[in-house]
Amino acid sequence: MSTAIRLFVPVFVVSLSFLSGCGNESSTTAQEKPWEMPTIQSASPEIVNLMKRGHLSLEESDWNQASEHFENVLKIDVEYAPAHVGKLCAELKVRSEELLGERPEPISDNRNFQLAVRFADATYQKTLKGYEEKIQERIRQEQYDRLVQAKNEAAKGAPKKVWRELAEQFRAMNGYKNTAALAKECDAMVTEKPRVAATNERKVLSIKGLDYAFRWCPVGTFMMGSPASEQGRDENEMQHQVKLTTGFYMLETQVTQEMWESVMGSNPSNFKGKKLPVEHISWNDCQEYIKKLNDHLAGTPSAPADFKFS
Repeated sequence: MSTAIRLFVPVFVVSLSFLSGCGNESSTTAQEKPWEMPTIQSASPEIVNLMKRGHLSLEESDWNQASEHFENVLKIDVEYAPAHVGKLCAELKVRSEELLGERPEPISDNRNFQLAVRFADATYQKTLKGYEEKIQERIRQEQYDRLVQAKNEAAKGAPKKVWRELAEQFRAMNGYKNTAALAKECDAMVTEKPRVAATNERKVLSIKGLDYAFRWCPVGTFMMGSPASEQGRDENEMQHQVKLTTGFYMLETQVTQEMWESVMGSNPSNFKGKKLPVEHISWNDCQEYIKKLNDHLAGTPSAPADFKFS
């Protein structure tokens, strides 16, 4: 799971943790074909003519005119399913029936779609339901892809809350593809105990092409301050015991000038040397450096408390 990492400028702390189409007019991603009268029910010449007019209007993106033609068909035969489909296309601004399956959102709740399915014969019903199934499959695939990507990001160091939410979302997909197995993997990350690094264990991260070497500081206690007998001791250096309840990684060195320049783009130091500590920087400069580091580390940097520096 997530592990804390500390930098310093002279000292900084970095905690590593984890960090929805169509417009008004449908695109022509599916091949548009000239409209043909569905052979599902007999139609009078008047209906055939109105349907042709309606589909020509759809092809020209004249949605109001198309809707009017299909409405006139329904005034003749309210149970003529293709007319309900035509009205659906005009309402959704789809230029042909075949493009209904390219819609970004389900169409099953649309009243025109429901009436078309209700009045269609079995063959046409299957065609219409196929459009909805195509939409639903694409939505599930997109959701699946997003969750897999989120899981991969979580592997960089996410808290248990994130893994728990991912497991619930995978289960909510009701066994789609391998989501059941992925949910179990997320569950395992919730119950897994984090590995405890050995004292002084070394870890190296590459940031902007430079190596940042860290050492592990484990949970424990130590005496902070100086004894009363120490020469040159200040009055605020009263010796007291400090307890670390969380381990963290601390940068081996001060932040060097090359580290600073690689992130900030400049080097304000007076005594130049890429391996020398950066100097002539303000507290606000340091906060800006930490903020930019966050673009390269999976966490939120912050300045350390005195006891962590000690």
